[in-house]
Amino acid sequence: MATATNQFSPDHAVSPGWVLEERREVEGISHAEFAHRCGRSSKLISEITSGKASLDPGTARQFEKVLGVDAGIWLGIEFEYRLHRAQEAAASAEWVKASPSGIGHRLCRSCWRSFEWAQSTPGLPATAWPRRLAATRRIREQRGCAGYLHPAR
Repeated sequence: MATATNQFSPDHAVSPGWVLEERREVEGISHAEFAHRCGRSSKLISEITSGKASLDPGTARQFEKVLGVDAGIWLGIEFEYRLHRAQEAAASAEWVKASPSGIGHRLCRSCWRSFEWAQSTPGLPATAWPRRLAATRRIREQRGCAGYLHPAR
C-alpha cells in the first residue's frame, strides 16, 4: 500500500456562509427569498453567512433543495471550517502560553481587545494578532502612551 508523502493542507478554510453567498448570487436569489424558500428565518441565514451560527443537517438539506448542492457537501464545508477555526484558536492559545513574558496575562485593556478581536475573527491566521498588537502599540506610542503592558504583578 502506498502512502501519500505530499498532502495538501491549506492554511485557510472558507465558511459555508461564504459559499452560500456565492451560490445565492449565481442563482440570483435575494437573501429574504432564500430564507423563505428554505423555511428558515432571515436571522438564521444571516448568522450562518457571518459564521456565527453552525450549519446543522436539517438546514443543509434545505440548502440542497433550494440550491441543488448536496447536503453532504454543505456539512463537509461546515466541518472543515469549524475544525480549522479550532486549530487556529489552539495555536493562538499555545502562542500566548509559550510567550516568554506571559503576555497573554499582562495585556492592557486596549491590547486585550485587539487580541480578542483577532481570536474571534473567522479565517484570521493565528499569526495575525501579534501584528495587530504591534500596530496598536505603535499607535499608543505615537499618542504618548507609556506602554502597552501592565506593570508586572
